[in-house]
Amino acid sequence: MKKNLLWVGIFGLGLAALGCRTHIPVAVQKPPPEVAKRTTCSVRDYASAVALPSGSRDLGRVEIPRQEEEENTYLMLHQKVCDMGGDALSGMRWEVDLGQPKPRALSGNAWKLP
Repeated sequence: MKKNLLWVGIFGLGLAALGCRTHIPVAVQKPPPEVAKRTTCSVRDYASAVALPSGSRDLGRVEIPRQEEEENTYLMLHQKVCDMGGDALSGMRWEVDLGQPKPRALSGNAWKLP
């Protein structure tokens, strides 16, 4: 009788151990696409063209329409400078229309550093 009770106890313990296993899947998170874009090109901000190193080449004025988030507008402006082959930005400012409460665009001068 004790031997049978021992086997039932071992069997019950084995079932309890197997029944309590929990599997937690590992989720690999990828960085957001905008982070990947930021790392492909580096754009330096300068307050004015006077602060740029000598020999810098002017690529022209760049303007991006205002987005819902100001950070996205800023990132898009930097990406546009990268797409033009530039690596510096000067004179960045918000473009405002008279009588409008919010700016319509963010602009600046794109530059290629020596």
